[in-house]
Amino acid sequence: MRDWSELPLDGLSVVFSKLGAAGILTGAGIVCRSWLHAAKLPHLYRRVIMLKYVGWAVRAVAMKAVDRAEGRLEVFKGNDFACSD
Repeated sequence: MRDWSELPLDGLSVVFSKLGAAGILTGAGIVCRSWLHAAKLPHLYRRVIMLKYVGWAVRAVAMKAVDRAEGRLEVFKGNDFACSD
């Protein structure tokens, strides 16, 4: 049986890039420490697409994704994200 926490960082990065920001922040990034480390890589947050997400936590997830981009955000798409923050 394979220990998923020992997957190489570059491999996790490729998998996480397919999940999108919301998938990383609400699932993959909270599995274990090594996955959290991979989930903090700024290049994973260059494109933040939040169009299909609704609910009270969407704004918080979107803001966290923008923060994790560390100034490298290229595209943000979402509905109802008007705020002054």
